[in-house]
Amino acid sequence: MHSVNVKFEPDNVRGQVAAGSTVAEAASHLAVPIAQPCGALGQCGKCQCVVRAARVEETGDQRAVLGDSLYDRGVRLACQTRLLSDAEIEILPVARVGEQRILVDASTDLAAVEPDVRLSKTYLELDPPTLTDQRADLDRIVDALAAEGVRVEVTEAPRMVRGLAHLCRASQYRVTAVAADGGLVAVEPGDTRAHAYAVAVDIGTTTVVAYLADLRSGHRRAVASAVNPQVAYGDDVVSRIRYLQDHEDGIVTLQGAVVSTVDGLIGELVTEAGIDDAWIYRVVVVGNATMTHLLWGADPSAIAQAPYIPTYRMSLGGRAADVGLCRAPCARLLSLPGIAGWIGADTTGVILSARLHEATEPFVAVDIGTNGEIVLGRDGRLLACSAAAGPAFEGAQIFQGMRAAPGAVDTVDLAGAEIRYTTIGGSPARGICGSGLFDAMAALRRAGVVNEAGTMLRPEAAEPHGLAPELAARLTMVDDQPAFVLVPDAETALDGPVVLTQRDVRQIQLAKGAIAAGIQIGLCELGMEPDQVARVVLAGAFGSYVRPQSAADIGLFPPELVSRTTSVGNAAGAGAFVAAVSDQRRHEADAIAASVEYLELATRLDFSEAFAEAMVFPSL
Repeated sequence: MHSVNVKFEPDNVRGQVAAGSTVAEAASHLAVPIAQPCGALGQCGKCQCVVRAARVEETGDQRAVLGDSLYDRGVRLACQTRLLSDAEIEILPVARVGEQRILVDASTDLAAVEPDVRLSKTYLELDPPTLTDQRADLDRIVDALAAEGVRVEVTEAPRMVRGLAHLCRASQYRVTAVAADGGLVAVEPGDTRAHAYAVAVDIGTTTVVAYLADLRSGHRRAVASAVNPQVAYGDDVVSRIRYLQDHEDGIVTLQGAVVSTVDGLIGELVTEAGIDDAWIYRVVVVGNATMTHLLWGADPSAIAQAPYIPTYRMSLGGRAADVGLCRAPCARLLSLPGIAGWIGADTTGVILSARLHEATEPFVAVDIGTNGEIVLGRDGRLLACSAAAGPAFEGAQIFQGMRAAPGAVDTVDLAGAEIRYTTIGGSPARGICGSGLFDAMAALRRAGVVNEAGTMLRPEAAEPHGLAPELAARLTMVDDQPAFVLVPDAETALDGPVVLTQRDVRQIQLAKGAIAAGIQIGLCELGMEPDQVARVVLAGAFGSYVRPQSAADIGLFPPELVSRTTSVGNAAGAGAFVAAVSDQRRHEADAIAASVEYLELATRLDFSEAFAEAMVFPSL
């Protein structure tokens, strides 16, 4: 098969790819990131590009996905456009994977975590070998440790003996021996007893956050974050599972993407703290089941189909280097336990750090995302369920939806008949992210633009419904469906306005309806009415930025719970942190995961009815 020459703009990247490659495949080959929320199925319409001076083959019904206006202007889908000749390709802003607002903090006081780890560092001044004392270097170290009352097994033989001879002689046999869990894990030159660190990592579907913990003090020393590069293969876990099923090397690709990102973040942490990466002795990870499976290189495919069974649920441990984490050469990699196929270690981390398992009053905790994880508690009983909300709150399947990146509309307010908004970074609007969707939907409900059934007014219906002229002027039609202009074209970075369409409203209804129905079923299972809930906990990035009032206005939870709602930030990452610095808390995570009752909504005969009811917007 012959090759074709391609050039990607605005990246100014050139190279050769096999003829017949899709634009998305060519971009991946040349390391040009393109967002493909639907996993290259040609359904989301986000991987937009313009191909110039080329012969191409189009697949799928791109006009139907993109709409007439974009298609007629030459916009095509990167995943559905095959290159048959040399080409110059412009990747449009909506398709670019770039900077994103990433939440790193949690309400948990990490400085208050008491360090408690089975790790010791013993400084040894050894007698060098002589003709009368011909003990091997490693034997000499083990004997000296035994004399200090530290008995160890050599469990890391290849790494322990490699370079040991030079290290002992270069340091004149002044070394520090590191023991963990009964094994000798490292020998370091000189006295390094003051340095012992762990890294806690929250691998989210969209973002990855890493924290450096001082195992001596329990304090956080540094934090680093990045977009999860797997977003190039799908915005949600189902899309990524589909990707690995469709590609022979899919697991290798997805595992490599996340491992290289975690490795890079560890590099940032040690640089910021000014330490040696050999002083990191454990890496503790949380994430949903698909993310942790992919980190270990396990196939998560069974999670996506009934009966939704993961390969493993327990906490796992192994050498960090075995999965490719080169920046933590002496570290043990540990992942916290999950609860079920759709309730992963990240939820265990939330419960652990927020101490929900110790709650004395009834609560509901929700991590709003593509998969809404819900934990409810009453009288010491913990119940968890997951609601398939879909990727709408992440910006996918929304006409101009986007992640929480610069230019995303993140708040919307209705002041009389005036629409006010803000964007992340104060940049001209490029689209709308999840928190903005909640606000916009609540504002349109209050204004009467959208009714309880979720039907948006058409422009000709504005006057009969008594809509204010300022709002009526914002009603328009986009691809034969009603739409509302949130940001006029003069205030955007686009070639046109930012709008919310009738189809967007339906996607929001589906997403919020799934989570609200899950909460309702959980309350019924615990024999509770909503007014008995003493506390609503919103976890994760979305939960930190969404306004509780807007969430209640669109029916995510009852309005009487607004004043009882708190955000706990990145509680999953905080859970990984406390488990990294405290063995007691890590074992507590195991007990939590074992005690939580999982409620499979798919088996509930009452879920369909609850979901249908939750689709309806509440009266305002």
